[in-house]
Amino acid sequence: MRLFRPANDAPITADTTGPWSVTRAEYDGKAMILRLNDGLRDIAGHRRYPMQAGIAIQCNTPDEHGLPSPRDTAAFDAFEDQFEQLFCEGQSALFAAVISTNGMREFVFYLSDESRFRAQFRAWAETPKSHRIQMILRRDPSWSVYRKLRS
Repeated sequence: MRLFRPANDAPITADTTGPWSVTRAEYDGKAMILRLNDGLRDIAGHRRYPMQAGIAIQCNTPDEHGLPSPRDTAAFDAFEDQFEQLFCEGQSALFAAVISTNGMREFVFYLSDESRFRAQFRAWAETPKSHRIQMILRRDPSWSVYRKLRS
C-alpha cells in the first residue's frame, strides 16, 4: 500500500473537460476548424502528461474546402465519443484539441500512460472502421503542440 503519491501522480483538480473554443482559420492555405480545450490552459505542461498523441482520420468525402462532409462528421462525432470514453477515464489522457483541415480530422491528447493508451487504441482499432486512421505518439513534455494551437 502506498502512503503518499508523488506530485506528478496527483489527480488534477481543475475541470479538464472544457470549456472548448472553436476557431476558423487557414493552415498552409487550406481552411481549418480548430476546437481547443481551454480548460487545459492552466495545466499545460503538467509533468504527469509528457506524451502527446494524435489520431488522424482521413475524410472519405471532404467538401470543396477540404473539411469533413456531413457523412464524415457523423462518423467522426461517433469516434470522438468513443475516444473520450476509452482514453480519458481517470485522467489517464487529457483531450486537448480537434483539428479539421486538408481532408482529415485529428484528435489530440496528452497522456500519463503511453502503454495503456497504445493498448486501448490497438483494441479499438481491431474492428474494421469506415475511415482510414493513423495514430502518432511523441514526447511533448512542454505541450508545444497545445501551446502552438492556442497562439
